[in-house]
Amino acid sequence: MQIQDGIIGIEELKNNTSLYIFPNPFTDYTTFVFGLKRNEKVNLEIYDLAGQLIKPIINEEIQAGEHIVRFDGSLLSPGIYIYRFRTSSHSQTGRLIVNR
Repeated sequence: MQIQDGIIGIEELKNNTSLYIFPNPFTDYTTFVFGLKRNEKVNLEIYDLAGQLIKPIINEEIQAGEHIVRFDGSLLSPGIYIYRFRTSSHSQTGRLIVNR
């Protein structure tokens, strides 16, 4: 999947369960984008580097298709956080960077 200027190919999302984030690093808001081939339970959470849960974002059954979630991180302190994205068929973790 290619992200160019915040545009993601819809066909690529339909065939891919990966999570994409932009911008990252961010100041106040970032966007999580993912696609599901079928209805699945989705869990998306933000953790600090000590492993403490900071913010649960999604924890529910989501319908198949493309999804965009805007995240307000304006209350987070500047630094590095970990996101965890899980479905029944996919798991992904990565860094989320907050700049001020």
